[in-house]
Amino acid sequence: MHIIWENLLAAILMMSIALTLVVVNARNQETLTETTAYYTLKTQGTAFTEILKRDLQGVEEVFTYAELDGVFQFRARIGQENTSRQIEYRRNQVTQRDGITFYEIQRFVDGERRGGSMSAITEWEIQALNEEGQPINDQSKLGDCNQILVRFEAASPFVETETVDRMRWESRFFPPLRSRSTVL
Repeated sequence: MHIIWENLLAAILMMSIALTLVVVNARNQETLTETTAYYTLKTQGTAFTEILKRDLQGVEEVFTYAELDGVFQFRARIGQENTSRQIEYRRNQVTQRDGITFYEIQRFVDGERRGGSMSAITEWEIQALNEEGQPINDQSKLGDCNQILVRFEAASPFVETETVDRMRWESRFFPPLRSRSTVL
């Protein structure tokens, strides 16, 4: 009888240890998945913001600003050769997940598609602002644009996670070529 109790106790102890190892392994897998999702979101978001910064610092003239359509067209000096190019950012709906609409921001240079954002943008706002920082709502007054406000939010490219599910970015640009004090 004593041997049966010892064997039973050993079996219960081994099952407890095995269950603990399974739970710890499952939690490690979940953490690894969330870390990967965060890294992907952060890497793609950073790459997109670098393109935005480069393009918007060289703005010479704003052509089109349609907040509802998510279209923003302008002429800017970009690249090593510092040539003037027509650039357009256009919001394009990609999918929906859990009631949230996901967009991709497409970037066009001289009419050709040249990159853009990840397909995980949930909010996108780009505004032409006047010298006082007020939005310009009249297309005929885009010549007064001295500031550009960019805001976006991106969700995790994978299923919703417990740790990080969104990345937000906002910046206001004061393009030197649009400044009233710039002498050309």
